[in-house]
Amino acid sequence: MVSFLTIGIMWTNHHTLFGHIRFIDRPLLVLNLLLLMGIVAIPFPTALIAEHLTGPDRSGGQIAAAVYGAVMVAISIFYNLIWWYLIGHAEELGSASSQQMLRGSVPRLGTGPVLSKIPRWSIGMVGYAAGTLIAFVSAGASLAVYGLLALFYLFNHLPNPPRDAPAPDA
Repeated sequence: MVSFLTIGIMWTNHHTLFGHIRFIDRPLLVLNLLLLMGIVAIPFPTALIAEHLTGPDRSGGQIAAAVYGAVMVAISIFYNLIWWYLIGHAEELGSASSQQMLRGSVPRLGTGPVLSKIPRWSIGMVGYAAGTLIAFVSAGASLAVYGLLALFYLFNHLPNPPRDAPAPDA
């Protein structure tokens, strides 16, 4: 369930993300390919967890949960790199929104000198890393962290592209 929800949220956010631009360049394609590599890897640690937490061989559940977390950390890194690339190259990518508007529209963790600079959606890198470390103590607790992060991202929306923005070029 967590894997399905995570993949669905990634697809939804990916759609929103690419709705901000009209053109795609080579570096963005490479970043997107790396993101896709992480996403298609999700079934492997999901199967490991299913096998080692519910199957006849229940040993290895902690390692399986840590592998799942490591894949999610990689996905978070690639997703953040794509978003920052889009912000940094908004004009060249044909964004209807300026760099300043895109930067300003990203929800932040809070106020203050540090929290106001950290996008809310980048918390996944920290959360998944924490879940990965927690896995070595308790696989169940780490899975709870991953599930909570999936729920967080379900409701933590990226800014929508402007409605009058032209459709991306094929």
